[in-house]
Amino acid sequence: MSDEVWTNYYKYFLELGKSRNIHQFGFIYSRRDMLLKEISKGSAVLDVGAGQKWIGDFLKKSNLGCRYFSMDPDNNNDHDFNSLEEINQKFDAITLFDVAEHLNTDQLTSYLEKIHDLLNENGKLIISIPNIFYVGNSYFTTCNHIGFYSYMDLHCFIRSAGFKKTNIFRLTNKIWQLNIKLPIYLIRHIIRLIVIKSFPYADYATDIIIIGKK
Repeated sequence: MSDEVWTNYYKYFLELGKSRNIHQFGFIYSRRDMLLKEISKGSAVLDVGAGQKWIGDFLKKSNLGCRYFSMDPDNNNDHDFNSLEEINQKFDAITLFDVAEHLNTDQLTSYLEKIHDLLNENGKLIISIPNIFYVGNSYFTTCNHIGFYSYMDLHCFIRSAGFKKTNIFRLTNKIWQLNIKLPIYLIRHIIRLIVIKSFPYADYATDIIIIGKK
């Protein structure tokens, strides 16, 4: 990774300020709800690392009327593209779900720079990573997780790629919503007191989702 990227990394790390505390970030409870909120009607959407194309299936069932394109290097599924380099059109939103952890830092920063170039002005990157601070983390149970990235890392890399701003969210199960029954509310805070107070970065959100705006 270039010296310039590392210089920018430090600058954008300082930009986080007090937001370096993971518990400052709000919750979301569904990737699908996030897609409905962040993707506008009629958008051109590129799904990077599309796999089985569940995002495309979901968008087709929604009333957004999106134009969906998939990219994945795996040729076992029928994708529109097999690499970012072969794409020469622009998109309004690009998703990168559960991909970053499979890339080293050079690959990830290259991906983010290319994605920035592929977005229309005011376009959005929607990226998810496992939350490395999750108390039940199973990150190390698979050997193809080679990039160990925090939400701070992703914020810095996204900003370094040219994105104007990021919004950071913690993805967790609806059991942690505040508007549910009191016993679960109490359990949540007992866990916070016992675990999180002892280990300040420990968290009960399984994943991090970051929105980068061009």
